[in-house]
Amino acid sequence: MHNKILQLVNSDQQEKSISRKLIKWHLKDPTLFNLTFECKRSLFYVLVRKNKVVVIEELLKIDKFITLAMKADRNHDSILHYSIRKPKNNRLSFLFIDRLPDLLNLRNSLGNTPLHEAVINENIEVIYTLAKHPNIKIQMNYMLKTPFDLIYHNDEKVKHALCSEEINRIMALDLSHTLLSDLSRGVGKSFPRLTSQNPSSCHLTSEKATTHLELSDAPLTTSSKRKETKQKSSFSKKKIRKN
Repeated sequence: MHNKILQLVNSDQQEKSISRKLIKWHLKDPTLFNLTFECKRSLFYVLVRKNKVVVIEELLKIDKFITLAMKADRNHDSILHYSIRKPKNNRLSFLFIDRLPDLLNLRNSLGNTPLHEAVINENIEVIYTLAKHPNIKIQMNYMLKTPFDLIYHNDEKVKHALCSEEINRIMALDLSHTLLSDLSRGVGKSFPRLTSQNPSSCHLTSEKATTHLELSDAPLTTSSKRKETKQKSSFSKKKIRKN
């Protein structure tokens, strides 16, 4: 059946016809939902590679196929990660963003979210689309890099997309309670939610891109100075009273 499915997907048949046969076979034999292809990938990865947009649209109308579409491959790449790497499949990426919102913030084996992948692959259209989605979160990958930290070597279009008003809006949505490693901070500390930033202050270099993650020590220093001044004042008053 494995080869039969591949032959069907690779055929020149109309996509509506392909989808009908796939649905019929899978519903008749539910074990086919467990069938995997190269790199432990489900049927959807094969369809993405072949750019079978209509077939995927039809399959996603059925709950069992939606469940199948949520399965990542052995590298923990979702079908959204996979489609983003293929700019000709942007229509599919938009479809997944719209129909499968649970994929939006999933991280792969490197900790990269779909937004990381869009930046790495300079997929401008997807960056803008993800930026406008209300459920998108800014997260760090396993190298402690946010999508902002990956723009240094990219072109101006990527920088402009990441500095859009929408991206600055979603910066406030996540990175809350994210743990910084001993490697980056010396001591692991959690930090609070970020506040929205002005679009004009968006960081464009790798060095500056990480500054929004830093915790300012200024409030602590000011507080300690006030405390020290207060203690000195109290000590002086006691000394005067004794005299």
